[in-house]
Amino acid sequence: GIVLKVGGEYQNVTVNHILYCEAAANYQRLRMKDGAELLVRVTASELYDLLESFGCFHRCGRAYILNLNHVKKVTANSAVLKTGKELPLPHSAVAPLRSAFFNHFN
Repeated sequence: GIVLKVGGEYQNVTVNHILYCEAAANYQRLRMKDGAELLVRVTASELYDLLESFGCFHRCGRAYILNLNHVKKVTANSAVLKTGKELPLPHSAVAPLRSAFFNHFN
């Protein structure tokens, strides 16, 4: 896991429980497998630097950092998670995500 400051407390976060991270002003909103939402005050770049080494995260445009292990499919304009949640993506983010998704599982 990684240790992140969540609401003034340091919390050990299990990396494979992160479905995706979403940029929200000066925060990153981490959506967790159990439905929880953690608000962490870091930039997307800082968070991605922490997660990148785990090999299963991909940064999609400015808004999202996806855990590829929780992605079910990539459509022409979105990423669909195994939970059924669909994340709209900018056109420019789709091809790099497809490539990362393919390479991650092959």
